[in-house]
Amino acid sequence: MTLILLAVAAVIYGLYVGYLFMMADEGDRPPASIVQLPAGARILSEDVSCGSGGCATQLVVQPPDGVTPEQLANRMGAKPQLRISGNFIDPRTVSVMAWPKETTLALSLDYSSQEYVP
Repeated sequence: MTLILLAVAAVIYGLYVGYLFMMADEGDRPPASIVQLPAGARILSEDVSCGSGGCATQLVVQPPDGVTPEQLANRMGAKPQLRISGNFIDPRTVSVMAWPKETTLALSLDYSSQEYVP
């Protein structure tokens, strides 16, 4: 009986994961909470941008005191691209790209970007 329940659960989970990858539309975008910011950094704004390749969550982040936007991007590993592996609930990989500005760091989070290869 336990094996049957496990098999049914595995099939249901497999269908769910298949749905995420095959039926997701261009409007899917990762939540801002997926990005782990260091202590003292804070999100100043969050927006959505959409184009022909899909939608992305756009964040503007204020670095902690004494940290430049470039240093923050390097600490996060988002320069040039951070790849955040999915989890059990959402196994899709999130791509995070960083653009240091004068006093802030712009981040773009999406599911559709390919891995950056220099």
